[in-house]
Amino acid sequence: TLPYAADVYSVENRELATGLAVVRAGVLLALVLGPLADRFGRRQLVVGAASAHCVLAAGLGLAPSFDLYIAGHLVLRCIDTALGIAIAVLVAEIVSAGSRAVALSLVGLAAGGGIVLAVMSLPLAATGRAGFASVYLLQLLALPAILHAARHVAESARFLRHADEPHRYREVLGGIYRRRLLLIGTTTFLAAAFTAPTLEFTTRYLNDEHGFSSFEIVFFLAVTGLPSFPMLILGGRLADVASRKGVGIPLVGASALAYA
Repeated sequence: TLPYAADVYSVENRELATGLAVVRAGVLLALVLGPLADRFGRRQLVVGAASAHCVLAAGLGLAPSFDLYIAGHLVLRCIDTALGIAIAVLVAEIVSAGSRAVALSLVGLAAGGGIVLAVMSLPLAATGRAGFASVYLLQLLALPAILHAARHVAESARFLRHADEPHRYREVLGGIYRRRLLLIGTTTFLAAAFTAPTLEFTTRYLNDEHGFSSFEIVFFLAVTGLPSFPMLILGGRLADVASRKGVGIPLVGASALAYA
């Protein structure tokens, strides 16, 4: 919705970029919420954060100023980051070790389906202030589905077995984990620094530089995004059968070159 947020709040690329940078700081706030999944359970955080996402996101389109719009997204990013972590851990713990990558791929497919629905709503966001607010209010439609699913999702048995263990950052920032976390964290940081502006400004770029209408943006994102669906399954299968590292490292490099 970035091009339409710029129209609604009368801001330019510089203000948008600053706002996006502020929103990304919500990842740091997730350091506070993330440990809750270790202390109180994965399921509880997933259900609570997903419900909070719907309620908060629904109100974002009604924000009277760009500053409040960004502030709301900052909190939303914090909630969504913690939610994504809790979902990934819950899924990894409820399936066998040899099927974790495939299971997470299926969750990725579900996320892709959600992105498709979001993209399909762009023409509504392009109709003006009311349409922009309506796109965010559509989040409330997911709330009954979340509450229904919550009745069928059990807590991770692995969490229950290890619930009495320490839940402190120093448990994972020291010892054998430190070097691995540093390497993976650095890679993730550099990848995000490169891809985040690219992804966030794609719709703005297509709208401003190429004059794409909202329907053309939907078509472009659909065509370029469709290959990700079969590749998610293939990548998950290869990671389970061959190697997580052997699949992940070359593809991170290849994707950076492709984006460039």
